[in-house]
Amino acid sequence: MQSSTIKTLRVYLLTASCAAMAIEVMALLAISLFGVSEDVFALPAFRAATVVAIAGVVVLTRLVAHAAFLSTLLHRYASFLGVFTQRWVRRFDRPRRT
Repeated sequence: MQSSTIKTLRVYLLTASCAAMAIEVMALLAISLFGVSEDVFALPAFRAATVVAIAGVVVLTRLVAHAAFLSTLLHRYASFLGVFTQRWVRRFDRPRRT
């Protein structure tokens, strides 16, 4: 595998694990604060909803990252070298934000 593919998969895994942790925290709060039965979280419907939520967070993260990349191209902080090369160059003549 290429290193860019490995980096992309690591980011997806990190995003999915953060989403799963957030769902676990919400389930813990629902049990402790609102008295929801633990049996609710063992239902197949909850598990399916969890998988859909995690996938949704990963897709949303990808969309936000793509929008950020397009924003850098729009503001000319980077330039795209070509469709077939899939390479971009960071411009050093632009001021950096602090």
